[in-house]
Amino acid sequence: MKRIFIYFIALSFAGLMSCELESVDYGSINTSIFPKNAKDAEALLNGSVYSVFSIEDGYSRMFSLDNGILIVPEMATDIAECAWRDRAHILNAEWSMSNMSRISSSNVTDYLKFIGTMMLNVERIKAIDMDETLKAQYIAQLQCGMGFLAYLFYDYYGPVVLPTLEALQNPQEGQIFPRATEDEMGKFIVDNLTAAASGDLLPYRYPKGDSDYGRMTKGVCHTVLMKYYMAVGQWAKAEAEGRELMKSEYGYKLMPHYKDIFTLENEQNEETIFSIVCLHGTDLYQGWHTDIFPSDYPVDQDQKWNGYRMAWDFYHTYDKDDERLQTIVAEYTGTSGVLHNETTDRGDNSKPLYYGVLPLKYEWDSQTTGEDSQIDYIIYRYADVLTLLSEAIVRNSNSVTQEAVNLLNTVRERSLPGKGYKVSDFTGVDDFLDKLLLERGHELYWEGGTRRQDLIRHGKWETVMAQKAGHAVDSHLRRFPLPQSWIDEGKGAVEQNPGY
Repeated sequence: MKRIFIYFIALSFAGLMSCELESVDYGSINTSIFPKNAKDAEALLNGSVYSVFSIEDGYSRMFSLDNGILIVPEMATDIAECAWRDRAHILNAEWSMSNMSRISSSNVTDYLKFIGTMMLNVERIKAIDMDETLKAQYIAQLQCGMGFLAYLFYDYYGPVVLPTLEALQNPQEGQIFPRATEDEMGKFIVDNLTAAASGDLLPYRYPKGDSDYGRMTKGVCHTVLMKYYMAVGQWAKAEAEGRELMKSEYGYKLMPHYKDIFTLENEQNEETIFSIVCLHGTDLYQGWHTDIFPSDYPVDQDQKWNGYRMAWDFYHTYDKDDERLQTIVAEYTGTSGVLHNETTDRGDNSKPLYYGVLPLKYEWDSQTTGEDSQIDYIIYRYADVLTLLSEAIVRNSNSVTQEAVNLLNTVRERSLPGKGYKVSDFTGVDDFLDKLLLERGHELYWEGGTRRQDLIRHGKWETVMAQKAGHAVDSHLRRFPLPQSWIDEGKGAVEQNPGY
């Protein structure tokens, strides 16, 4: 008999992040004891939703900076390069069932079961005698977590197995399910996110300093809905979601300067829609710079792993006056006095800038001793929404409108003052979409896995990856292969993605 596990918080930080998780066989729980009260309900919520949407020691859980659900897809684009060549099969779109360990690592695959865990926890919390408003708020957070998690898996693999509540409540039946259909997967994502965002159960956003910052909000729900609708080409619905997020109630606005978005001083800024909370003195930290710094980079930090890069060719697509270049290092003098730049390094694969420039998007945290940066890891922000809305308007109307250009310019001119576009600058819809695609690449580099999504949506992924890899790239690679363990557990009911 398959066992169903729940996870609950043993210790917490700021009431939402776990530093220790204890697993419990649900079949052996004495339900006359647990869950019984609001404290138990919070434990169920934290141990499911906020165990998923967090990071641990930089290298564990779904948002791992090593092989997480946002890092791996970004590597499969024209933006990313990496000096760690065990990732070459991802960088060059050469993955298969025989070399997919980094693609389908346990950091990703182990979290599929949390969809079922959240479904069960909704029912468990419904049965608790507690304040009804608080109960409804907890359930809304669980629904947002389910929709968000299902969307991330859909983006990665396509439809996955979605268990029914009846099967989860009767595990002794051992019922096996096939993968959901496209429609079933979409309905699950949309229904949960829509339910969570309805009414006044979730706040629009949490302001800076709020003790609940990092929890689910209406802003998160509508952002994920927008991304899903863009992925499936439902432009009118995507446009509606973008317009929803522009309402004053949400309070989103762009930071005045790009580089200031990613600093410790400006954490929880009004541009950030969702971020992973990171804290010093805990295992909840991100090691972005640690994974990038060459060993001779001139900062006083113990661990420098010389990994991620931005490809030279993509770097050269920036306007030389673009302020976003302030977060990218194309030249530095090492601790031994050696100068590194394109001229000195690009022809020698032993040099730190051989594969590309240093994408140092986040401010270096001077309090970092090893790799424990406390700067929150941003997942979604408002610039992403504004440029997606610009795209949705053009696709929905099949015309380049002044409104769409204005939205694009709102983001572009922050980093390129006085260099905004006019409607007359575009020869038509396709030209607009090409320029917008590049602008989003410049804005959202190595962030949120957006570049792969964008290239696929624009129908350019295969061409771009073929140019990068130097060989033809088949369209079946748009979706990653399901892990063999999921196929085996399906006992013939779970089919692999076509082409693998």
